[in-house]
Amino acid sequence: MRDRTYAILFFSSPIPPLTPPILGGEKEMRKSSKGLKDFFVSLIIYIMDKNEIHNPHVNVRFFKAEDVGPRIWGREILVAHVPGLYTGKLLLRKAGDVNYRKRSMQYHRIKNECSYLYSGELLFYYDSGDGKVSEKKLVAGDCVHIPPGAVHGEEAITDCVIFETSNPVFNDRMRVNETYGLPSPVNSLPSTTLDEIEIR
Repeated sequence: MRDRTYAILFFSSPIPPLTPPILGGEKEMRKSSKGLKDFFVSLIIYIMDKNEIHNPHVNVRFFKAEDVGPRIWGREILVAHVPGLYTGKLLLRKAGDVNYRKRSMQYHRIKNECSYLYSGELLFYYDSGDGKVSEKKLVAGDCVHIPPGAVHGEEAITDCVIFETSNPVFNDRMRVNETYGLPSPVNSLPSTTLDEIEIR
């Protein structure tokens, strides 16, 4: 009941006196059943115009894709990076790396990522909450969201192309193989400390 009261109070409030001129004023707005929505959309546009948010003199930025570094499973290429907002990576995973099978279970403390499997097939390993390693076969077109703290690992069945997006966090790894009774990963990047995590 309390939430409903707040909603009624909010939506029945008088229209603010700063009605953008493009709306035609308060009387015009009240003629429409969707007037409140129109008001806020117009207000946003009005504010954007006032602050020149879409100023045509804002420049685009060109940059080269960056190979993040050698990986035992293939290549990791940074193809998008807006500082403080997001990153995009192209992951090229090689098939048949038996040394990597279930040997690199990890989680991230800050990184929040989504992956889209563009081509290929892979086995995705994860902890569904029972303290055991589960697996799911992913095929082209599948997506997976990996929030901070979610234990996961991957193995390419065939060569794979993966698009990954995330917040701009780098070098955020916690290996947890021992937790699941698995041997330590061979030639994999080690766990990082909080001080080693980079936010760009």
